[in-house]
Amino acid sequence: MSKYKISDSIALRDIMGESVLVPIKEIEGFNGIYALNPTSRIIYDCIAEGKDSDDAVNAILKEYDAERQDVEKDVMECIDDMEKKKIIYKV
Repeated sequence: MSKYKISDSIALRDIMGESVLVPIKEIEGFNGIYALNPTSRIIYDCIAEGKDSDDAVNAILKEYDAERQDVEKDVMECIDDMEKKKIIYKV
C-alpha cells in the first residue's frame, strides 16, 4: 500500500479531549478544522510515524473487532478524504 506524509500546513491539536487538525498556513480547499474520530486518529498517527496504510489497517484491527476488508475500505476512504483536503500527500 501507499505511504503518505502530513502537510506542513497542518497542526494537530487536542481540544477538550477531541483531536482536531487546524491549518497553520492557507490551504486551498481546506477551511476551518478537521475533526478526527478515534479510527481516523489512528490513521493520522500511523501516517505521522511514517507508516503505510497497511500499518493503519493492522493498528485498527488490534483495537476493534472488525472485518479486514471493511477496515481496508474505511482506511482508504479516510486517506482519500484527507488527501483531497491536502492534509496529507502521497510520497
